[in-house]
Amino acid sequence: MKILVATEKPFAKKATDEMRNIAQSAGVELVLLEKYTDVNDFYRAVETVDGLIVRSDKVTKEVVAHAKNLKIVVRAGAGFDNLDLAACTERKIVCMNTPG
Repeated sequence: MKILVATEKPFAKKATDEMRNIAQSAGVELVLLEKYTDVNDFYRAVETVDGLIVRSDKVTKEVVAHAKNLKIVVRAGAGFDNLDLAACTERKIVCMNTPG
């Protein structure tokens, strides 16, 4: 399994270190795409992942179209305003958030 953490505004180093530790212990490949400025970098990064973690980054129908293996999107924060829920639902991609 491969998980992408895609954030224009990176998580704190302590948080990404903990994500790496958890992923490693679970046998999951964790890939970070931080401070990207070109949406094409995001498109390329999601092509082979099973899971996606974002903050306020927009998960549009175009992102979903590039993510051929995507099964789950987790929004680190409240709400789903930045996720195209219709596109995710059409592809049966589970969407979750982590409010509070």
